[in-house]
Amino acid sequence: PWNLSQRRLKKRLALALTHRRMLNRASFLHMLNQDEYRLISPLRLTAPQVVIPNAVFLDEVDDSSGESEFQMRFGHLRDKPYVLFLGRAHYKKGLDILAEAFAQIAADSLGLSLDQTEFRAGTSDLPDAGIAGGSAHTATAGVAIHNAGADVIAKLAELATSNERSPLFGAGNAGVIARDGRLFRRDDEDRSESYADILTRAGLMEIEGRGGGAPDAAAQTAYAMHAHGAVFAEVKVDPDLGQIRVTRMVGAFAAGRIINPRLVRSQIFGGMIWGMSFALHEEALMDQHSGRILNANLAEYHVPVNADVPSLDALMIEEHDPHVNALGIKGVGEIGITGSAGAVANAVWHATGIRLRRFPIRISDLFASEAH
Repeated sequence: PWNLSQRRLKKRLALALTHRRMLNRASFLHMLNQDEYRLISPLRLTAPQVVIPNAVFLDEVDDSSGESEFQMRFGHLRDKPYVLFLGRAHYKKGLDILAEAFAQIAADSLGLSLDQTEFRAGTSDLPDAGIAGGSAHTATAGVAIHNAGADVIAKLAELATSNERSPLFGAGNAGVIARDGRLFRRDDEDRSESYADILTRAGLMEIEGRGGGAPDAAAQTAYAMHAHGAVFAEVKVDPDLGQIRVTRMVGAFAAGRIINPRLVRSQIFGGMIWGMSFALHEEALMDQHSGRILNANLAEYHVPVNADVPSLDALMIEEHDPHVNALGIKGVGEIGITGSAGAVANAVWHATGIRLRRFPIRISDLFASEAH
């Protein structure tokens, strides 16, 4: 079956040399088996260098203890509420994304709008907020921020309800609620006071709150708390050349309470692209004699470009989990990746009847399996 004609082999060679990602000798020869290599080796292969216009880079994942502590300093500046969050944490490459989600959690816990909050991180004089890894940082640090915000509100309420000049004085068991930068009496919402007025009367510029985000060990033993989902892939395979193209991917995921849908969809899209890349593109080649990586560059280590990325859709299934943590948050850092590579391999099997169990799936793998 591998006794290919010179005409067919030249067709494959022409295809490889004109394809935007396969413009080097090593990559093309790596596709060939020994019979093909003997046919092609007398030829001299030359090709221009390739430039990848828009490669996809994704955040990597570290292990995490699953515990966080956060310290919040809340104050006001020129009568405008001002929120400062500071913590020592290793955020790696996702700081801006996490900051937006954390600011949303903090604003909600303080009864403020998002434009009244500011998130800052990276000072070592404040509690350790953990690291960004294990699909756990939003869940652990986010819960810690939520609890720190509740601590701030409790301290503001104590200042107001114990001061005779405050309209909230004597609220006692009725308590107060936080909304729109003010505290309101639960039993009479006509009586309220702004955070700025409470701090000014107390002679304070800021007030500090602390909160922790450790998981509940008993709940973890009794309940399954993982995010879960399913990924579906559609592929097209050239019957003559064996070229595989992913034309469509759809994923459905349940990941607890979604803090920021736009950011979560972007994260999951990145994971699905990564999974497709794992199945069809990425492979580190090692020199068996020297132990060096042969393709340690973006010309020969293939990652998908925009033209390789198919139509993507991510469906977020509403899920309320009261056991995972106080906010019902689960991780989304890895759930988009894990099923995508397998979905592509299953689609290739459905299209060709060939079951392949190693990645990346090569053209030569399809023809070799067909031969057997």
